[in-house]
Amino acid sequence: MMSSTTVLRGEVMRLLARDVFTGEYPTGGPKLRGSGILLTGATGCLGTALLGHLLQDSRELTVYCLVRADSESAGFERLRGALMKSGRWEERFAARIRAVPGDLSKPRIGLDEARIRELRGSIADIIHSGAHLNFIASYRALRAENVESVLALVEEFCAPAGVHLHHVSSVGVMTGEGFPDELSETRSYLDDTVELIGGYSQSKWVADQALYQLQLRGWPISLLRPAHVIDAPGCYPEATPLVEFFFALMRSRLVPELDFQFYFTPLEDFARATLALLSAPDEVRCACHHFVSEPIPCQEVVRHLESGSPGFERHPLGIWKDLIRKACLENSWDFAPMILYVYYMTDSRLRLGRVVSGNAARLGWGAPEGERWDAACFAGYIRSVFPEPLVAAAAVPDSGGTMDIYDLEGMERLAEKHGGAFTVRYKSREVVIVADADLARHILVDHFLDYLKGKGMMGQFGEVLGRGLFTSDGEAWARDRKLLSPLFQSKLMERFERLFESHTTCFLGQLESTAGAGMEVHPMVSRYSLQLAAECFFSVRSVDAFPFGAIDDLKYLVKEFRQDLRSIPRETFGRVQAGCKAFRAFVNELIAERRATGTEHYDVLEHFASDGSLTEEEVFGQVSSLIAAAYDTTNVSLTFIIKLLSLHPERQEALRAEVAALDEPVRMQDVMKLRGVRAFVDETLRLYPPVWAIPRYSVREHTVGGLKLPKDRDYLIYTYLIHRSPRYWSDPEVFRPERFSGAAPEPATKAAYHPFSLGRRTCIGMGFALYEMLYLVVRLLRRFRVRAVPQPFEVVPLYPVISTSEPIRVHLEVLC
Repeated sequence: MMSSTTVLRGEVMRLLARDVFTGEYPTGGPKLRGSGILLTGATGCLGTALLGHLLQDSRELTVYCLVRADSESAGFERLRGALMKSGRWEERFAARIRAVPGDLSKPRIGLDEARIRELRGSIADIIHSGAHLNFIASYRALRAENVESVLALVEEFCAPAGVHLHHVSSVGVMTGEGFPDELSETRSYLDDTVELIGGYSQSKWVADQALYQLQLRGWPISLLRPAHVIDAPGCYPEATPLVEFFFALMRSRLVPELDFQFYFTPLEDFARATLALLSAPDEVRCACHHFVSEPIPCQEVVRHLESGSPGFERHPLGIWKDLIRKACLENSWDFAPMILYVYYMTDSRLRLGRVVSGNAARLGWGAPEGERWDAACFAGYIRSVFPEPLVAAAAVPDSGGTMDIYDLEGMERLAEKHGGAFTVRYKSREVVIVADADLARHILVDHFLDYLKGKGMMGQFGEVLGRGLFTSDGEAWARDRKLLSPLFQSKLMERFERLFESHTTCFLGQLESTAGAGMEVHPMVSRYSLQLAAECFFSVRSVDAFPFGAIDDLKYLVKEFRQDLRSIPRETFGRVQAGCKAFRAFVNELIAERRATGTEHYDVLEHFASDGSLTEEEVFGQVSSLIAAAYDTTNVSLTFIIKLLSLHPERQEALRAEVAALDEPVRMQDVMKLRGVRAFVDETLRLYPPVWAIPRYSVREHTVGGLKLPKDRDYLIYTYLIHRSPRYWSDPEVFRPERFSGAAPEPATKAAYHPFSLGRRTCIGMGFALYEMLYLVVRLLRRFRVRAVPQPFEVVPLYPVISTSEPIRVHLEVLC
């Protein structure tokens, strides 16, 4: 392990000999830089938080993210996956993220001259949070990613274009001998003689030293030094050494008789402060900022952990080290993340203070009231996410009888009685009903590979739809997802935007001819949506040329799906199969025609047909899956949106005022920025989620929060109940769009709202569906006033969408 200060200073001198340190900062002459942000490390725990805050920022800057990927589309998927995992993804962010395939370990961070020149003209700031976080590796193993990459950013962007660099370092550069108990943001602490522990701290120290020399000469460089980054209470933590250390204590029940205090940086606070830094005065921007919490005693945390689960053994440090190492080896636990803490606890020179200068307050540093951490809070945090139970897990409560899973009121009563999970018997199956947001996140996000979609209740749908993204799992699903992803990120979306405009204009003209009557909503939006899908998917311009009967047959089957498919009358099932056969023949005829003529259509079918690895059967499976997943869900949502517009005339007028400010023609990027319309749609999807429940089948047993979730069992995540649960929503039955646009948006737990599912299997066409809803609402409000038709109705769950007991009707009044 490298610890020689002389060698480290030799490394600094090597860096200072580079050309960039011999010149001056380019203050004169034209600057090439733009207004965007280049972010590195965006898929890590800290980088994802920074990316989420940048995308929420009111300035709506474009964020260029350096990411390891083979292509921009693959890089985008990685970024979206990271945001989804942390609960920060919103579909509107897609327009402002630019994936930049690169690699911090390579020269020029893996970018060629053309891409570097393009970025110089696009960015004003760099937030460099990327690094190789490894407390075991040597300095030389980490030098490329943690040192050379920093200098590459300076040489390629700061020197030629005047870009500002905000370097995320670590308070680990100050964990040596000679540091005071309190730290000041105005000092670098890099001139002291130190003996740093570990290659990670050493590499960060060397990079800081080089940047500090530029900083002294007036270069716009800031050094940001968080302690151990940790997520907010209730969020699943990344496997940082600090978390792994306490996990090891929990697993082994062994505690060292040595007290020490640990420090951390709350993730959200750091992200907020870093964004504030972008617009702060120069004297603040170019300082050294240390983001360190109040210290928390280790033994105090252990005391709180033990109060909930007694039986910890305390041993002298030397004995504890031997015992914990043996326990890790015997149980195949990874001991490596704890090695740093072993060194820390045996090093008497470790002293770390806290921020004391006024710059912290100017950057908005500090946890909001009610969110401050203490030993009890941290212990609860660790206990809530500990991967192994400390007490015997309880079985999922049994409701005690056969129940109709489509009985909304009955399921609500059982949820009130049994809590967030309970078992019912439906037909010949045992089904675990999930009405808890945390359990939904566990199934759909944290362990989605252990909960399949194509087995259990969903499996029989593959007999009718074919095998596609909607019904596939495992490697097949990953292949399908990769194949479909470019559909909603490419030039196809630009063409779709033009189709939205033309079809909506035609549709509104048809409505105007019948305005004034109490018209039924669902049939009119169904035909509009089907016509739009027919052209986007197949370039079929007349709905009459589309095999509408096949779609009707599928809808008929959906209504019968309360039964096992095999128990549906043969003539009914035969009708459905005949309709699907006609639809398959229609798709195959189009494929043959295109392959014969070679004409480009730029539609969904061409995307699949041009992939030589897919058979005609597989193309049909993909297309039918998309149609089945998208067609009725959008129609149902639009039906409820239009009905709620009629029931809330005062809100309708407020939205009309909002959309009146848009220029013609209405564009996608403008529609997605309408906060009022989006909140109205989001609240509609909360009260009336089109997919009211999400089925899964478990292939592995899990224990969550003391509850044992059995394997080989059907699960039904009851979105309708979660969306209306008083545990997550105030006055849950009340229509209140302000929940999604106010200063304190609901819910506190993000998993409590998931109309498009959660995690990696979030609806791939979510952006397409949202845009269709928002765009139609905007155009409708500009042309009509929607008035209510007095009528009671009840929500009726079909499969997979909800419906109503009576047809929804409204009056349309043409605006002058």
